[in-house]
Amino acid sequence: MCLKNQRGFTLIEVLASLTILVLLTAAALQVYQHGLLSWKEEEKVLNVQDNLRISMDRMAREIRQARSLDSSSSTSRVIIYDTGNQKIVYSIEDNTLYRKAGSSVKQPVAGSISCLSFEYGPGNLVTITAAGKTKELEEITYTTAVCIRTGSEDI
Repeated sequence: MCLKNQRGFTLIEVLASLTILVLLTAAALQVYQHGLLSWKEEEKVLNVQDNLRISMDRMAREIRQARSLDSSSSTSRVIIYDTGNQKIVYSIEDNTLYRKAGSSVKQPVAGSISCLSFEYGPGNLVTITAAGKTKELEEITYTTAVCIRTGSEDI
């Protein structure tokens, strides 16, 4: 058996190529990990935005269709009466928006809501401001103004 014609890689070449392979793999893992963390952060932001949007849409719709606004409503809760004269209360507790209709048990509407306020203006105008945030992110705030359609035939 003649070894003169057989050529291979030296130990130094193998070690150099393994080192390059390890560095490329480490760089690829870093890029993957950064992408995964960014995706998780965006998912948290979207969750807060969805909760705010859903809660604002539901409150605005019910306030718009309400028969009347209760005078005991405050800046932290709104009390309305629907067309069937059922009392509906929206309030916030422990970062969760609750809705209580009539004598029923209050039901959660949305979570991750850190602040909820109502401002009452002339002509049955209600301005709703809701804010939400995750632990790591800055606060996201949504505001909408709704006018109660009292005496409307399409309620």
